[in-house]
Amino acid sequence: HYKLSGNTLKAKEYLLLSAVKSYNNFSYESALNFIAQYRKRKLSKEEKSESYLFEAEILKILEKRDKAIELCEKVKKSFDRGHKLFDKAVALNAFLLFKSNLYDKVLKEVKLFSKNTDINVFAQGYSFKGFAELFSGKTGNSEKTASKLYSLKNKVSDPKIKAIILNLSGNINLHKRNITIARAYFEDMLKIAIDNNLSDERLKALQNISVCHANAGEYKKAKEFLEKLYEEAVRIHNYDLIIVSINNIANMAYATGEYKSAERLAEKGLKIAQKYKKHILIDDILCCLANIKLKQGTIEEAL
Repeated sequence: HYKLSGNTLKAKEYLLLSAVKSYNNFSYESALNFIAQYRKRKLSKEEKSESYLFEAEILKILEKRDKAIELCEKVKKSFDRGHKLFDKAVALNAFLLFKSNLYDKVLKEVKLFSKNTDINVFAQGYSFKGFAELFSGKTGNSEKTASKLYSLKNKVSDPKIKAIILNLSGNINLHKRNITIARAYFEDMLKIAIDNNLSDERLKALQNISVCHANAGEYKKAKEFLEKLYEEAVRIHNYDLIIVSINNIANMAYATGEYKSAERLAEKGLKIAQKYKKHILIDDILCCLANIKLKQGTIEEAL
């Protein structure tokens, strides 16, 4: 109705607020639609670039990383190095490149930060430098990066980025088999996530705490945290994590000899995976089911 009234400013605000509301309600396609409409309005260079970064955040969740990287590059070309939007694009790009397993490119990307980069943005991008180093086998470098970030933690005001810093330190210690230390980092991460209502970070923390308990042979504890993870994944409609958590709970039940329970859970996970065509997860669950059935002596069913 703002469009009909000719109130351009109100129409812009309405479209942007609608995009944000859709995003917060996990309606990502709806959010993309509102962003596309918003971008048809007369926008400043900054407004248009902010909309590109917002769209890239949505595409990140939808795992359309190539398109998201393109949008980040578009923003970088619009501003000089050191501009706040240039830096935001670099930080988001570092994450996208890391998730695309382009670890060397992550290391190059974070070199684009200037001395005046906002501490939160710098810490966000630098965290994925640490993850890229860890995942490419440069554990020593990753530890140095994590140490630098941990020294900045109290200067970082964004709780989401504080959680990422703790996640990095936890993962490094998990990789080095320092399970108790790793779990302490993940527990601190979980506290920040709960206190600040951060869904993604809460999910990651629960998942990592469960992994720590499993690595320590504490399967019942691991199962408890996986059940919490499942409940949280259902709450935010994250079907990948719903399936992964069900499969992992089934594996824990299998490890503790609860074969019937494990079988029921695995079959439940399989139905959801098939419904949403999650082919890699289907293969994992079928493998899990086969092991459960073999353990129960139902070899024909397993085959």
